[in-house]
Amino acid sequence: MKIHVYSNLNLRYFEFADPIDEQIPDCDLIVVAGSISDNAKRSLLFQETISVISKKPLVVNYSLTEFAKGDFYQDVVEATAVRYQMKTDVKCYYHFNDCINISDPAVNVLTVTGWPHILTDEDLNLSPLGRYLIRVKFARIYNEKNELIAQVDHSPVSKDVINELHQVEHTRISNWLGTTSTAPRLLVVGSNAREILAGFDLTDVTVITTADEFTDCEFQGGRLYANPGSGAGARSNVLVI
Repeated sequence: MKIHVYSNLNLRYFEFADPIDEQIPDCDLIVVAGSISDNAKRSLLFQETISVISKKPLVVNYSLTEFAKGDFYQDVVEATAVRYQMKTDVKCYYHFNDCINISDPAVNVLTVTGWPHILTDEDLNLSPLGRYLIRVKFARIYNEKNELIAQVDHSPVSKDVINELHQVEHTRISNWLGTTSTAPRLLVVGSNAREILAGFDLTDVTVITTADEFTDCEFQGGRLYANPGSGAGARSNVLVI
């Protein structure tokens, strides 16, 4: 199976993608690791566009970067999952609480965003995560005269909230690794892959993640792969498993 991986394009909200990045090499599957943009909607627009252009199945994923400018995390991932359950005219696949089984090509995929474990509130306050928005508590509400009667508010971010997200993803990975599959297995981790996967036996698993530089190496019994960046060099790389 030939897989082409996208990550770390870092597109601004109103920025067009490099046309070279829309030229997909010969492959059977496209996987997006994350960090396409610091805006989740811009990231998803790119991912869906690539799926339409290539007419290939594409695994959607987000890293923490996609939520750096204020998109509500839980609402985005839930809406993305619903979108691709309902939208059958594109071959995009995403799930935030279950694995993905694609039949052609046959592959078993688990995607996670990559929430870290935070030790103290001070650590949270010193990191960008302290400004992240997790879920909407209530949104703008207007009366019949179109007068604003309520503003958007969000659930407060705390060390416990971040650690709960981390634990949910850690448990999902553990449960997934405890199952068997006759199809090749891909674990797509948007951020903090080495921290989150520490201690796991990854035999027969290919981990695809974001990175600052191209990576293809043995990792905890499996394989670690990253193909970051834009341009002809990144678009010429194909992962073969």
